[in-house]
Amino acid sequence: MTWLWGYVTVGINVGKVKAALGSLPMPTNPWDLIFKPEFAGKLKSCGINVLDSASEVLPVAMIYAGKEPYSKVAKDYDAARDVLKTARPFVTRFSSSGYINDLAEGQLCVVMGYSGDINIARQRAIDAKSGQDIRALIPATGATLFFDTMAIPKDAQNVKNAHLFINYILRPEVHATLSNKVSTPTRMWPPGNSWPSRSPTTRQSSWVPPTSRK
Repeated sequence: MTWLWGYVTVGINVGKVKAALGSLPMPTNPWDLIFKPEFAGKLKSCGINVLDSASEVLPVAMIYAGKEPYSKVAKDYDAARDVLKTARPFVTRFSSSGYINDLAEGQLCVVMGYSGDINIARQRAIDAKSGQDIRALIPATGATLFFDTMAIPKDAQNVKNAHLFINYILRPEVHATLSNKVSTPTRMWPPGNSWPSRSPTTRQSSWVPPTSRK
């Protein structure tokens, strides 16, 4: 049962990236900030983080190399290997969660991260009034989706309680609170499109409510 979803993307500290790049303009493809030496070489000084998860990193590298993210052609992975080998000298940290605070506090300027985590970093910077402008970018060339799911093991001893817990989590009012807390879209929508209030600054890249879609 899917309960939250998001995407693996590029998050940046706007001010620090602009300062590090100097006269070099932002690339059209945000992944260039991590994978292209022309950009990564300048950004290493302010910190580049890549997820510590091969199952997340490799499909992204495949997309960047112009291959199917989950290709069944073994030779396609040579291209992803080359992308990662080229980027490796510029990566200053591998983390799948610790990068949130570092991004919020200005200790990193570019991350490959989860969309919700990047927006959590943005909210923490806003709450701290630190002046750090954190943004999650959406690469036009593509990114990968992830889905957080709930499952009941085949040999579970308390199946009834498991169903009760899942039903509780899926209550619109509960699900909305969870979604707002982790800045990650939910599969639910409250009756009457009534969503608990949240600062619009933290939603800048998460999703568009059904009533606003065109």
